[in-house]
Amino acid sequence: MKKYFIKLKAGENSALVNMLIKHIAFSKEDAILNITRGSVWVDNKRETNPNRIITTELVAVYKPDFPVGRFVLDPASIVFEDNDLMIVHKSSGLDTVPTPMCATDNLLYGVGVYLRSKGYQYEVSPINRLDKPTQGLTIFAKNKKTEIALHELFRLRKIKKLYLAITPQLEIKSKELVVDEPVEWKGKVQDAVTHIKFIKLHDSKSYFRVYPLTGR
Repeated sequence: MKKYFIKLKAGENSALVNMLIKHIAFSKEDAILNITRGSVWVDNKRETNPNRIITTELVAVYKPDFPVGRFVLDPASIVFEDNDLMIVHKSSGLDTVPTPMCATDNLLYGVGVYLRSKGYQYEVSPINRLDKPTQGLTIFAKNKKTEIALHELFRLRKIKKLYLAITPQLEIKSKELVVDEPVEWKGKVQDAVTHIKFIKLHDSKSYFRVYPLTGR
């Protein structure tokens, strides 16, 4: 991925799409594509309007090294859905939420498009997030009341996260262990406790049940 910064000279102004064409040598089609998929930021805010007039703002452009599209949610991946929430299986290799370089190739985008097609106008967000390489269940609330209630259940640990980890065959001394190593995030140190239990060895792979007690 490449990242470009553009800032016009004092007194200049330009439509955003024309800036990308002139300063990064994009074709008009590529410039519009990068803007509408959310790869362009103006003064640290994502901008998706190609015709926005830029004057003194700092423009940052993310250019992926690989094709980036628009994720379409397969209804078959919906594990549960009612009027208040939905639970969706996220596949490995898919981001849960937008990244700085793209706002459309992620699970949240696909869920949002799906719900709007069903008449829902609420801007959903995932109650829990999975890293890109991880597959598993992600919960989305369809209204604010449910969103608040689900976050509270996670806070109280009434909803727990349980992972299956598969590794190359490992020599282990104990079938159960606890990893207790505080982590620092944005200058704040927080507890991080994870319980790990060996399940089995199969086809030269070790299987573990992993329970992050603190969620970190």
